[in-house]
Amino acid sequence: MKKILLTTTLLMLLLPAVAATDTTAKDSTKRAWKVTGESSLGFSQVALSNWSAGGESSYSLNALVNLNATRTWGRNIWQNTLNMGYGIQQMEHQGTKKLNDQLIINTQYGYRASGKWYYTGRLNLQTQLTKGYDYNVTPKQFTSTWFAPAYLLASVGMEYINTSKTLSVLISPATAKYTIVDNGYLSSIGAFGVKVGERSRSEFGGAAIAKYKKADIIKNVNLETSLSLFSNYGDKPQNIDISWQLLAFMKINKFLSTSISTQLLYDDNVDGEVQLKEILTVGLAYTF
Repeated sequence: MKKILLTTTLLMLLLPAVAATDTTAKDSTKRAWKVTGESSLGFSQVALSNWSAGGESSYSLNALVNLNATRTWGRNIWQNTLNMGYGIQQMEHQGTKKLNDQLIINTQYGYRASGKWYYTGRLNLQTQLTKGYDYNVTPKQFTSTWFAPAYLLASVGMEYINTSKTLSVLISPATAKYTIVDNGYLSSIGAFGVKVGERSRSEFGGAAIAKYKKADIIKNVNLETSLSLFSNYGDKPQNIDISWQLLAFMKINKFLSTSISTQLLYDDNVDGEVQLKEILTVGLAYTF
């Protein structure tokens, strides 16, 4: 099994290196990178002094960054994305709590086979930046940190990309999934589906990944969403892992916007419960 996983990952990494160099002078103008992105920074604050109705002074800060870089030349297309979000809340008597923390990096290379179909290799990494806690228990309980967990998916397969490159669907019969728990304490309790005392879990299966991105889907609204489905061939293949993300930026004026970020996760090896996160931010924005 480990040999299969390693082979799949290496094939994905080597695809760009073995791609045919069919670039000619006539398509040299198409070789430049196309870079786009959105960012937002939201802030809220409450100040109370001798307020008879009760309450607590607080402030919160939430930042989102979404970057895309694509290069197209000849029959080749190379796409890269970075999605990062971080938010905190500071309360007068309860201290600082983390509201949001995610880092998602994706890179994929495609070589056009015929029409709108591409031979494609894809790497996707998801983790977080800082320690996470469960604040519903006293004292708060440490639950996660940088690369604990981290999820790495390496996929090879066929991908359909529409003419406008707003929609793509990757069908991968060979996907390696790695769950990494690089923390001694979390490893010792078998967190995130790894065996007690181990720091990683590897799976091999099939995946389907759909993405849609559209600028000005309606006036001043940019939308990006992706859905990833994974089935482990060797362990309960009927229990499909689901990862769905949606990010919408709504421009108010040149410097102000509203953003909505949602993420839904389901992994049978992690509690077997649907996880859902939604963040609405109104604040400063920059789009390019």
